[in-house]
Amino acid sequence: MTMSLVGRLSRAALADAEVIAQVDCKFVLVRLPLQAACKGDEAVKSSGLVMIDQHAADERCRLEQLFGEYFEEIEGGSHVRPVVEALDRPVMFEATGREGELLERFREHLESWGVVYRVSAEALAERRCRIQVTHLPPSIMERCRSEPRLVIELMRKEVWALADGSVTPQTRDGRQRVGKSWASRFRGCPSGVLELLYSRSCRSAIMFNDELSREECERLVRRLAGCAFPFQCAHGRPTMAPLTELGPGGGRFGGDGQAVGADRWRRWMGRRGPEATGALSAVTRAVSVSEHGVSE
Repeated sequence: MTMSLVGRLSRAALADAEVIAQVDCKFVLVRLPLQAACKGDEAVKSSGLVMIDQHAADERCRLEQLFGEYFEEIEGGSHVRPVVEALDRPVMFEATGREGELLERFREHLESWGVVYRVSAEALAERRCRIQVTHLPPSIMERCRSEPRLVIELMRKEVWALADGSVTPQTRDGRQRVGKSWASRFRGCPSGVLELLYSRSCRSAIMFNDELSREECERLVRRLAGCAFPFQCAHGRPTMAPLTELGPGGGRFGGDGQAVGADRWRRWMGRRGPEATGALSAVTRAVSVSEHGVSE
């Protein structure tokens, strides 16, 4: 981000963003209002060019949708609980000794996050028990059904974290009240659940090289503007890169809403001067990291 734009982007400004074009089937170029660089009579309204990473932005939108749909209201709307569905075939595994005891002890905690299971003794003399996972939240069910090890590892990791005190257990009496934001409700969520939600939002998001119409670009920007945390994707990477300030006049980029190729974009940015060219280089590096280092 250039120094002139630090701290001058806001979530509210995204709602007023004007889509110029899709660039190289990777970004959405928008013009949006900037917060004034100074306050008082000398404040001058300005706008800037911002490049939105279409994959990271859609990933953020999908993640917040998954968060918002994770719980449902109960008890006349005074509390919420996780939405769960029954597995057609329970996920089964064995636990022995201390681990089996922990899975029984913290069963209510995992159920409060939608991981519902039964613990049955197999051989008391050997302190071995069988675990049957019967219900899961729809948002993580398909992945856990195809890769059962994921839910097994999630459960084992969580109960050991609870045992050593690094995680505080959640009980039915501690269910979240209606009215709290999803961000508040997800405090203390098992890391394995979060990782599965991050992965799903990434896998289902718009990808690089997906061509978008102007209407699809505008819809993506509107959805991003409605997010609680629009400036980073599910994995913490930036969803957008400010390029240059256009000044009070707003500047002009001759776009008709059609996709712009990389060569045409580089030529236009070169005419904006070294600051814009440097910003473009930063965007290019970010693309390289995203294309080769996406964590799922």
